[in-house]
Amino acid sequence: MIALVAVLILGFAIALPPARNSASPSGLSSLKTAYGPSGLDCSSSSTATLSIISPIPATGLAGTQIELEGSGFNSPGTSTFVIIYIVPVGGTGLTYEGSVYGVTLAPFTAYMNFPGDDDAINPPGEYTFWGDNGEQPANCASTSNFLLTANTPPSLYCLSWGASLTVTSPLSGSGGARSSVTIHGQGFYYVGATSIYWSSIDGTPSTQLTGVVSSAPYGEFNVTETVPSGYVPGTNVFWANDTLGDCAGVLFTLTAPPFALYPTSGPPGSVVAAAGTGFGPDEPIEFTLDSEYAASDCWTDGTGSFPGTSGTPCTFTVPEAPNGDDGGQNVIAVDTSLDRATASFDVTPEITLTPNQGPVGATFTVNGSGFSVFPSAAVVDFDGSEFAPTGGSDCNYLGPRITLDLNGGFNCTFKVPTTATPGANLVQGDDTGSGDLTAAQVFTLTIPTVTMSALGGLPGDSLVLRGTWFTPGHAVTPWFGATAYSCAKAKVTVQSDGSFTCTLTVPSVAPGSYKVSVSTPVQSNVYTAKDYTVLSQAKLTLSAYSGLPGDSLVLTGTGFTPGHAVTPWFGSTAYTCAKATVTVQKDGSFTCTLTVPSVAPGSYKVSVSTPVQSNVYTAKDYTVLSQAKLTLSAYSGLPGDSLVLTGTGFTPGHAVTPWFGSTAYTCAKATVTVQKDGSFTCTLTVPSVAPGSYTISVSTAVQSNVYATKTYTVI
Repeated sequence: MIALVAVLILGFAIALPPARNSASPSGLSSLKTAYGPSGLDCSSSSTATLSIISPIPATGLAGTQIELEGSGFNSPGTSTFVIIYIVPVGGTGLTYEGSVYGVTLAPFTAYMNFPGDDDAINPPGEYTFWGDNGEQPANCASTSNFLLTANTPPSLYCLSWGASLTVTSPLSGSGGARSSVTIHGQGFYYVGATSIYWSSIDGTPSTQLTGVVSSAPYGEFNVTETVPSGYVPGTNVFWANDTLGDCAGVLFTLTAPPFALYPTSGPPGSVVAAAGTGFGPDEPIEFTLDSEYAASDCWTDGTGSFPGTSGTPCTFTVPEAPNGDDGGQNVIAVDTSLDRATASFDVTPEITLTPNQGPVGATFTVNGSGFSVFPSAAVVDFDGSEFAPTGGSDCNYLGPRITLDLNGGFNCTFKVPTTATPGANLVQGDDTGSGDLTAAQVFTLTIPTVTMSALGGLPGDSLVLRGTWFTPGHAVTPWFGATAYSCAKAKVTVQSDGSFTCTLTVPSVAPGSYKVSVSTPVQSNVYTAKDYTVLSQAKLTLSAYSGLPGDSLVLTGTGFTPGHAVTPWFGSTAYTCAKATVTVQKDGSFTCTLTVPSVAPGSYKVSVSTPVQSNVYTAKDYTVLSQAKLTLSAYSGLPGDSLVLTGTGFTPGHAVTPWFGSTAYTCAKATVTVQKDGSFTCTLTVPSVAPGSYTISVSTAVQSNVYATKTYTVI
């Protein structure tokens, strides 16, 4: 398996080497070391050299033939052989590979195959060849590094490495899982069968493929194989092994299925759409982000694509614990066949503020997620200045440094600093693990405001003051004009959300406009509402002071508390205005039209009430008159006679129209008006009509001519 051969130098006849690559060693440097790896006792004055002549560059699979050139090993001693070892770079292993005999001062050349059978498995990586002349102390030398690109699967039985294997299609030597690859072999046993294998570069895992090939004469064959699923994209190997132990391999690049994300960055909890092709058909897709499972419900279609023909994107949710975003290919998509693809997603930290507005001194909570995981730390800045938390499970109250939890998050409370300015202030989360400014939100510093339940009223009225955005925990003092008062509830304190409610009794002051404000120990009474108008005492007037049931009576009020509904009273009974709801205006006035109820003739009190004012605000008495009556001075006569009509119980203030039969006439005095007591006298000239009986009646604007007397006879 290992061939070490010296050339014919200075009369020493030894076997000639097989044909080899004649590449020049120019440019390769020999590594001289006074003391070799553990196990070699090398002279501090070593004169030996050892170099890799081929292959150039010094790299290859297990079984690759390597040409070594050495010199100076038999001086100053008398040894005529060199022992060859392999040592992993940076490792401690020392593996004996063979000896070269007949060595003189002149250079020697030796050939060997890098070991790769089940007797000496070396993982892919860099190795150094060492030579030792076997004396004490030894004369030693080492080569530059050789890169082993792939090892044989442990199951292969390899005795010879003279065969070769190449990929003829695709010419790129790369492809995805389930793609077809044509392989050409040469130098295998021409009678026996050759098996084809696929493996990762370290030989495990490995898969025997479907093709078992019988070689043509001279040991050649061509075979088409399908790239298996379940291997990590990157460099993998096709291997061939015949029944006599001939082995050869060829590198093949397994490409990942096309895979894309949208968006490519976001905070934990955000939803990411994914699309891919070249996966197993009709299989579920599982996503991980930085090794953390990302919840999804995604399947490929019959072509191995997702989202597939439906066009609906597959999605996953960014987990709360990204395990330290490395900024690289950190999202992995895997199907049931273990096909896998990677894509980059940048987990961006996020903070939320609850609430995100308030006054100086108010408490708010900062929740952070997506920062560097424990034990990294974070700080929170308010307008560029670090400030210490006042509470929260993840916070150090003695300073600004916050210890993040195992999910890269934190929950801390802070107080709005006195340095805050009205309006927008920037709150920033700074991840000290990465040194980056990672998240920001706006906190709005609010100006305390006061609103009033009414803008005017009478002394003794209740005035409700409501405040927002005041500093919590402080006592409230109401001011009416320049005088401080107290709330109806002796002590009112600003609540945790910055609000308060204070009921103030309007003081006994002269009518006029007054400023209403509040103060706290940290906020002065410059926070005023609109002016409050103290009104004159309530007054009520009537449009009439007597009338009949059914008459319209207009009630006019002034000096009432604005905003309240008006209830009219007639005697001791409450009624409603003709317009169902009448409300006191801002200036304290109202107008309510009341229909005089059907009550017995007599005197009644008329008043109004509101929810804050009782019906003690009365006008003069209102007199309900008797029902209308009409009498005549005579009941018969001649045309041209004077006939006196006397009426009682009519609605005062209205003009009287006399009727003779069905014809309206006028009183001898052109206009006769009903007196305040409901009476009138109208002299009518009997018209020139034919003798007979006629009905005499009168009418007014509110009373028709149904009020008739006995019949009048014209003689």
